[in-house]
Amino acid sequence: MRWLARAGTGAKVVVHLHGRIWESKGLEPIWFSGRGADAVVAVSRAVAERVVGARPYVVYSGMPVSAERGTPGHHEGTSKLRIIGTAGRLVPLKGIVYLLRAMAALRAEFPHFVLEIAGSGPERPRLERQVQAFGLAGRVRFLGWVNELAPVLARWSLFVLPSLEEGFGIGALEAMAAGLPVVATAVGGIPELVEDGRTGRLVPPGDAEVLAERIRLLLRNHEVQDAMGAAGRARAREYFSVERMAIAISQIYDHLLGAGAEG
Repeated sequence: MRWLARAGTGAKVVVHLHGRIWESKGLEPIWFSGRGADAVVAVSRAVAERVVGARPYVVYSGMPVSAERGTPGHHEGTSKLRIIGTAGRLVPLKGIVYLLRAMAALRAEFPHFVLEIAGSGPERPRLERQVQAFGLAGRVRFLGWVNELAPVLARWSLFVLPSLEEGFGIGALEAMAAGLPVVATAVGGIPELVEDGRTGRLVPPGDAEVLAERIRLLLRNHEVQDAMGAAGRARAREYFSVERMAIAISQIYDHLLGAGAEG
């Protein structure tokens, strides 16, 4: 197809890659061929490692960084409601069931937390049944698809991304840009985004016990939450801004167009 596109139009062929697995086949890895493309762009080094036949560019997704985050509500008193949030498609790959198990382990210790889940997908009925089975009725809110996540992030104290695989982890980046600490699984491109111990905590995938422990440590320490949130926001601004992404992409296209003109 790539050769046909070039032969028929003379256009340059650029391939953008965002994932590393065949989702319909569980966690089966994809190996991408870069043959026939003038440039291959991957959203993370983890995705780039799955490319054969080409040397891909790594261009991280960019995110607008909001104004300085206001003082979170948890400073108004320990009895105040604290909201933990996650966002993404409701499919098995996102590992939401492990987050529900972690919340079940924490519910007695933290009676004033609520988990909000922003997203839609075929897994929702099963997850709703799990909420009942884990004794979390009234403690979990399904928000459905959210077109504008910023107002939701503004009321959250902590963002959790329990995915079994992520090419990059755009939800975690949105949370960092909003000044939230992130607890996420150390899969795919997430370790390139979240600095363990500085902007959040990384955990093994599918391990609800460790996930609960990392969430517990942050819920107990508001100062650490705030420090990690501020560090995450600074990291998002420095390395993952929309401007940085646009410049990197434009440089790739300028190079290809220049090479074409010289040819």
